[in-house]
Amino acid sequence: RRHQFAQANGLDLAALGEVDGLVGQFRDLLADAGFVSPSSASSRNANSPNSLLLQCVLVSGLYPNVAVLQRPKVTGRGGSLLTKSKEKAKPHQHSFQSKRVREAGATGKDAYAVYHSKHRSV
Repeated sequence: RRHQFAQANGLDLAALGEVDGLVGQFRDLLADAGFVSPSSASSRNANSPNSLLLQCVLVSGLYPNVAVLQRPKVTGRGGSLLTKSKEKAKPHQHSFQSKRVREAGATGKDAYAVYHSKHRSV
């Protein structure tokens, strides 16, 4: 029956099997990262109503170098960016992100930045 469906719709069963394996790997990675609990890792649609989680997953897959804005405890001090390896970073002073991070308040919406590479300055 599966073979007939695949043939009628121009699908390759071997490729579909590979996709299914990748789904399992991705589910395990999400559980390891703490996005889903290991007990719910077997449920593929447990977080389907969570659009913010879906956006984060898509962005992280398309742009692996994502940093989150770490807001200052006191408004006026400016924020910093926190990379996935928990390193604090500041954008280059000529970057379009620089003003946004420098003027970050203590409260506001979550903000993310995508970066190509990190450079250490002295």
